[in-house]
Amino acid sequence: MRILFLLVWLPLLSAAQPDYVAGQLIIQLRHGAELSGRRTLPDDSSLHHIEVLSLRFGIHLYACTPGKEQGLIDRFSKHPEVMAIQLNHKVQLRDKTPNDPLFSQQWALMNTGQNGGIQGADISATAAWAINTGGKNSRGDQVVVAVIDEGFQLDHPDLENVFFKNAGEVPGNGIDDDGNGYTDDVQGWNAYQNSGNIPLSSHGTHVCGIIAARGDNAQGIAGINWNLKILPVAGSSENEAKVIAAYGYVAEMRALYNATNGRRGAFVVATNASFGVNQGKPEQFPIWCALYDSLGQHGILNVAATTNSNINVDLNGDIPTACPSEYLIAVTNSMNNDEKNPAAGFGVEHIDIAAPGTGIYSTNAGSAYGYRTGTSMASPMVAGALGLMYSEACGEFTEYYRQHPAEGASTVRQLLLDGADRPGTLNGLVAEGRRLDLEKPLKSLGDMPCNPALKPRAAFSSSYSTICQGDSIQFFNQSSAPYDLLLWEFPGGSIASSVLQNPVVYYERSGVFAVSLVIGGANQFDTAKVAQWVTVMSGDNCPLIHPAKPIARFSTLSSDLCQGQRLQLINNSSNATEFQWFVNQTQEFDEINPAIQVMQSGAFSIRIIAKAENKADTLDTVIVVRWLPQREIPLIAFSGNKLYTLSQGPLQWYLNEKILEGQVGNFIIPEKAGYYRVEVSNSWGCTQISEPWPYGFTGENNIAREERSFYVGPVPAGDRLNIFSYSNEPFGLQLFDVSGRVILSEQFKGGHRHTLDFTGITSGFYYLHLYTAGRLHPEIIRIIKQTGE
Repeated sequence: MRILFLLVWLPLLSAAQPDYVAGQLIIQLRHGAELSGRRTLPDDSSLHHIEVLSLRFGIHLYACTPGKEQGLIDRFSKHPEVMAIQLNHKVQLRDKTPNDPLFSQQWALMNTGQNGGIQGADISATAAWAINTGGKNSRGDQVVVAVIDEGFQLDHPDLENVFFKNAGEVPGNGIDDDGNGYTDDVQGWNAYQNSGNIPLSSHGTHVCGIIAARGDNAQGIAGINWNLKILPVAGSSENEAKVIAAYGYVAEMRALYNATNGRRGAFVVATNASFGVNQGKPEQFPIWCALYDSLGQHGILNVAATTNSNINVDLNGDIPTACPSEYLIAVTNSMNNDEKNPAAGFGVEHIDIAAPGTGIYSTNAGSAYGYRTGTSMASPMVAGALGLMYSEACGEFTEYYRQHPAEGASTVRQLLLDGADRPGTLNGLVAEGRRLDLEKPLKSLGDMPCNPALKPRAAFSSSYSTICQGDSIQFFNQSSAPYDLLLWEFPGGSIASSVLQNPVVYYERSGVFAVSLVIGGANQFDTAKVAQWVTVMSGDNCPLIHPAKPIARFSTLSSDLCQGQRLQLINNSSNATEFQWFVNQTQEFDEINPAIQVMQSGAFSIRIIAKAENKADTLDTVIVVRWLPQREIPLIAFSGNKLYTLSQGPLQWYLNEKILEGQVGNFIIPEKAGYYRVEVSNSWGCTQISEPWPYGFTGENNIAREERSFYVGPVPAGDRLNIFSYSNEPFGLQLFDVSGRVILSEQFKGGHRHTLDFTGITSGFYYLHLYTAGRLHPEIIRIIKQTGE
């Protein structure tokens, strides 16, 4: 009754309709209904099918002549197959304005023309907040932005519960509880003092308020994110070493989060750096600049404020905003009239975007608030925007980012830049004249087709493309998963549509007909419309129809390969009996599903030729392979009652090829006889596993092993270390520092006496592993390097 009521009154409400898209109608058909092929109504040529809006509910979008909408609504509202018909109304987002009493001072978030500004010269925060106000992503990860600065007021009332707390660390016990290499880092890190004591500073407090002051809490101001966490790191001044140490801490926290699947560490998605070196040249700061690519590999984007001087960074340089990295976003300072602040750097090559940084009202130390001006205020606007974007990302993109952090971060960076406003006043000063906008990147990330690898792809083939009247064609769905629904459309066929995987259609009249397939899945649709044409010939002119032509198709298991893996090609061709493969136009294979040896990242041209009798079909595709780094094969040693390895985690132990649940540490106390192995993995998901180590086969609860066969001395060692081999067999050695890093590797072909040159080894403690035929010597030798006599 409700639908009938609406249909009856639609013509009467036309004068009160909201704004709509001219020349478009939304029509819901009754189940199984057709409107003459669902493309063009034969009795009204002005109505054309555009797309399927919902397969499940039978809702479609049609085009019509602008100005004729109401007449068509009146007419088709009475059609027996039409359930509902309406205009395609335009929809407006509703802004979300917080109740913070000082919000009116924040022109950067909503510019109403206050203080002489231009209305709308802001980052559209209220429109963005109608979409998302920040906090956790769709997977439940708490989004964190790391702020590297002088210091912070951790107990500022408007920053309550904003600062990240390390749940894996026990405060004040002097122990590195979470194993990240930092002791008592309960609430961030102080790179100046190498401790967890966070100093106080107004500058860092002001920056944090811009990013994440609690919004809509009837207190003070609103940050760009209302529920984000900030990881405070003191280390923005003094010297470059402190800066590197600060970034190093952030990297460890995110790497630990990735390695433990969120059990430890912090889900840091971005860093903010409101500091730098004026007119610095990247070639003078190779380590600092390289850090951004390293952080990017863990999924961290890095925002940096450029110089507070009116200089061309492209010509004069600046650190870090001139560093060449796709994981760095360089920011300059814009004013409330959308012009660049006269005291801010510029450059269309290195300055990626401008953001409000003049007269910015935010939190200050002493539980206060105040105005500040500088690029230091502009960069946290961008860092906050990144945090907000990760909160809005759909589930598939979130999972893609978890599995491919570097690629996901690069995608978010590009969406932020593509979604920027371009007011025209920044042309020639900033790349593409960009100024930060919050709403458009947020919508882009929320609406994007998420993980390209997971997006449905519609494709199909057919048994014939040309037939005689009265003959049939079978169509084969070759779409890629995941998808839940599919719909074929066959104008001119014996059936107008089908939901079968591989339908058979008869054609009784001659002509040329389009065939389309629509698939849907994961709230996304991929359409192959007019993807193929069917030619139906009249009986008098119809030639003999030959067997179907081969169709060449193939796919890959994955183009992300760990070192040592092969690129597996999967043959999806049809109607073929022979195959030829060519890689980069040189390598040739005739297997059905060849595995290609790949030695590096890059683009590989793949050609498959599918043959049958005297027919053939060729498909050429370029596959971009990512050659992922691999860990060294771990080695197992035995000491006391323990099996252990010096390889760093993540680790997993096995007994007789079965996982030992919970055994993920560097050592294990074996309880049963058998063959033990240890597997090591990295953040890319690449794994290496040791050779099996036999335990408990000698009648004792010990391993079968050779007698001691080496002498090493002197200890402590000076500039040389002597090694005497009793066996005269070839052997190798590795020297590790206390962190497990390999300092020295050597191979010896044989002989009794050997000398290692220790002149390049710094003083300290080391561990020497000796092995023959790939097996560690049972003793782990502790070496002390001592300088001087």
